[in-house]
Amino acid sequence: RCSFGSQRLEDFSATPGAFGLIWLQWVLQYLVDADVVAFLRKCAASLDRGGCLVIKENRPSAATSGKASRFEFDTPAGPNGRFDITRPDAHHAWLFQQAGLEVIHSEHFDEVTTWQLEARRADGPTGR
Repeated sequence: RCSFGSQRLEDFSATPGAFGLIWLQWVLQYLVDADVVAFLRKCAASLDRGGCLVIKENRPSAATSGKASRFEFDTPAGPNGRFDITRPDAHHAWLFQQAGLEVIHSEHFDEVTTWQLEARRADGPTGR
């Protein structure tokens, strides 16, 4: 079964155990850190036992030049005409930890990182 949602991420309601897979691609960059953590906590609560969350986000363009610890910002007055923040991988890892998620696997591509995450559960491993 597959379902799609269309709403503000800040308004997402968690339904416990509703999903085996949640895929997020290029969306966290439009949220401030507090909203990222709150949203990811809701996603974690929505995973069924053994479910996973896949997140694909841009890395700072400096990542390929050895300056991966920098944040990059864009504003509506900037070249892309929007507000977003590109976070370094270490900061994403911190956000995931704050949301109760564990990184199971990650892959780095030029300016993109993809993570596979699972919810840390009080009753033990999720089963992967």
